[in-house]
Amino acid sequence: MKHAFEYVSANLPPEFYGYRRDEVKLLSIDRRSGLVSQTPFTSIHQFLRAGDILVFNNSTLVPSSLDAYYPREGRYGRLNFGTGAMRDMLLCEPRPREMGREIEADDTAVLLPSRTTVRFVERHGLFHRYWWLDMGDYTQFRSAMAQYGRYIRYDHIPFDLPPSYYVSPFGSVPGSVEYPSASRPFTQRVLCALQKKGVQTAEITLHCNISSLEPEEFEKADRLLDEEYAVTEANAARILAAAREGGRVLAVGTSALRALESWAGKDRAIHSRTELYIRPGFGFRIADGLITGMHEPNGSHIDLVAAFADDSTLMSAYSTAADLGFRWHEFGDITLIA
Repeated sequence: MKHAFEYVSANLPPEFYGYRRDEVKLLSIDRRSGLVSQTPFTSIHQFLRAGDILVFNNSTLVPSSLDAYYPREGRYGRLNFGTGAMRDMLLCEPRPREMGREIEADDTAVLLPSRTTVRFVERHGLFHRYWWLDMGDYTQFRSAMAQYGRYIRYDHIPFDLPPSYYVSPFGSVPGSVEYPSASRPFTQRVLCALQKKGVQTAEITLHCNISSLEPEEFEKADRLLDEEYAVTEANAARILAAAREGGRVLAVGTSALRALESWAGKDRAIHSRTELYIRPGFGFRIADGLITGMHEPNGSHIDLVAAFADDSTLMSAYSTAADLGFRWHEFGDITLIA
């Protein structure tokens, strides 16, 4: 999708400005009619029906970023670590981003302040800004991460935030290195209103891997970085029962959607990995809708969102949302497509 409008990033959570975390805006897109509505997020129950089921990702964020010094380049930066491992190597992204292009095989980085040295072995085969790292003394690395590790933070967030801002109501399984943020505004009062409406909930686990793809990457890719996901027997039964009884299955977040569609057709508990890339033209097997944040129109997440709504409808809705002051990224406003 082409960037066709100016949008404002939510640099900090609404709580920083004296609002509750559920006091964000909701953009609702009707898949059939193309009708677009905007309301407070606390009115989301008005767009749902008794028997619908919301599927939340219960993965929580773990520290995965360390300060680093790059000796050959003579520069300081960070190393952001992913969830993938290969032959005792870990996946990472050097930051600032241009560092990934300057680094060569066998270059080293010194993790700070622990002074642990790691070695760049080879680029990821498909996504070349990522590297496989030889960690040397892995125990020493884990100790450094436990002591000094931070959550991954990109430039639109001005400073490191306390962990409490990344807590989600269904988060219970540590493992994501990118924040599964769509469930953030589902406070108790929102959940109570949904329960009174007869809307059900279920949980699924997908540990979000590092970052989203850049335009030049996802235009050529047919898969994402692989991610661990799991569905328990109880939640599998709950989701399937709701679908059989005519309820809509709505994924809360793009990560929940990837897990749902990776699991679709298995009809049982599972613990596996997925590289599923959902883009326009994808044939959904179980998900009927999506609740997600506002995704910038030059990243791979927007391809997934556009699989539920055609480009013209989505871009028109997003342009309207931008004009109405909606805010983008993980602490911003919410989109419902159903």
